[in-house]
Amino acid sequence: MTLGKNLAVLLAAILVIGGAAPVLALPFDASGVAASASSQQAAENDSNVSVTVGAQLSTVMATTGDSLQTEFNDEVFESQIDEANASTQARIVAKRIERLDARAADIRAEYERVTAQYEAGDLTRAQYAQRLAMLNARAENVLRSIDQTETRVERLSGLDLSAVGVNQSTLAGAATDLEPLTGPGASALQKRFVGEGTGNVHLETDNGLTIRVEDGDTDRSRTTKHQRDDDNSVSITQQEALDAARDALRGPADGWQLTKSSVNERRGFYRFEFRLDTATGAGTATVLVDASTGTVFSLDESLKRGNGADDKRQEELALVVAQGTAAPGQEVTIQAFSNGEVAGDVAILVNGERVGTTNADGQLTLTLPEEDVTITGVRGDAEGELEFDFNTKNQRDSVFRDLDATATVENGVATVTILYNDKPVPGALVFAEGREVGRTNADGTVEFATDATDTLDIEVAKGKLGAAFTFVIENGTATLDGGARESDKTDEPTTKPASDSREPDSTTTPNTTTDAPDTVTQDPIGGNVTDDPANATDDVVTAVRNTSENVTDGGTDTSVTA
Repeated sequence: MTLGKNLAVLLAAILVIGGAAPVLALPFDASGVAASASSQQAAENDSNVSVTVGAQLSTVMATTGDSLQTEFNDEVFESQIDEANASTQARIVAKRIERLDARAADIRAEYERVTAQYEAGDLTRAQYAQRLAMLNARAENVLRSIDQTETRVERLSGLDLSAVGVNQSTLAGAATDLEPLTGPGASALQKRFVGEGTGNVHLETDNGLTIRVEDGDTDRSRTTKHQRDDDNSVSITQQEALDAARDALRGPADGWQLTKSSVNERRGFYRFEFRLDTATGAGTATVLVDASTGTVFSLDESLKRGNGADDKRQEELALVVAQGTAAPGQEVTIQAFSNGEVAGDVAILVNGERVGTTNADGQLTLTLPEEDVTITGVRGDAEGELEFDFNTKNQRDSVFRDLDATATVENGVATVTILYNDKPVPGALVFAEGREVGRTNADGTVEFATDATDTLDIEVAKGKLGAAFTFVIENGTATLDGGARESDKTDEPTTKPASDSREPDSTTTPNTTTDAPDTVTQDPIGGNVTDDPANATDDVVTAVRNTSENVTDGGTDTSVTA
């Protein structure tokens, strides 16, 4: 395979370079002896980081290997999905989510480890910055894979996803794990270490992690991350959070214009996106504010000086909760802003349905629904959105709402049909009064003998999803009593797939002499699942990463300061 050959060539090149000279500059004392990490740490009296050519080279090698591996995995995933039926696609997605979550957790753990080493004086500021640059590259690769997976998840039914135990919030959690390593500051740092960017790098850890990259008098990127507590409650208003977000921004206070906002009740934070467009410069910023404390825990800011404002730029609308608590069923007052100024006569839509228009103060009071909601403001050609991610709506709740069943009972024979979104559910395992009676056919129907006369209790299992229905029988007619409810019945395989559950680009090196070829496992909910055939490249990428780290950490440097 071409990619494997490219990786092999890359590995050979790294080994040659590693044998010739290590690649991260270590400062020398007066005697010409390389200074220790602790002595260098003590000598650093500011936040500036020196980026050497050697450090750039080793970073390129490490990040290129990870990028090639990720690209290969993504292509394999797409190929498998395209060749599978819907239920098998869901199982492939489930395995993919599990692996991406593990990769994100590994990167987060590595970030915490190198941060502890730096704070203990075991890594210099330059070494720590390089580790962060490498981790940023890995984090961005995982985020791209997460985006790709989410696109596929959106195309699958909630029934198929629930049948294989997919929890869509796992992807959001994986992205959250990578939060400290993302943003324009971290990205600019990585570009600086791979030779794609210029400017001075500054690293500060006194109060959280702050990365600043300044390119002369024109470009400046800043990323600041702080550790959150475990309180995910929403106890401050969005207006209070917005004030805290504005206070954290640099530049003219009245220059930053809110362009988008959202409320994540599930994880307890507010998100704000800003745009700066003044006579002296332009920029963008994203700020996350803890909804229980009002503390800014994530700030990503990118500025470019000297662009000048565009007096003819289009109107931009933004919506915030000015009064009330953003929670299901609660009354709140929405306020609209146009290019930073309050906006009246803005049509407000809740999940696509118009509910009113803002007054002269840009406000409209409404009651939030009991589910996730998007509020849209429209005036002329301009639109603004405010999103609410509530804890009450989840994938399984949606599945049970969309599950339905019909039944008839005649002459001791029951005919039951299982439907999802008004479509038949084939292959579901059905239980009546606790006993297994068969599987639904292509029409979602199963027939069985019964002595039920008053009520008929049915349970249905589809993979990891179990649902129960109760029918009331009167004069031979079976009427559904209520809707579908959760059941503990499952229809899972009796044997686990023999394949490794890790993502192919895990840092664990497989035993290439004993690893079996692709295995095919029968899927009880339909079709076959083929394990990823990408494991053969693991050892190459692991060697790439290990070699680059080895040549980074010691020896005599022949590079010059960039």
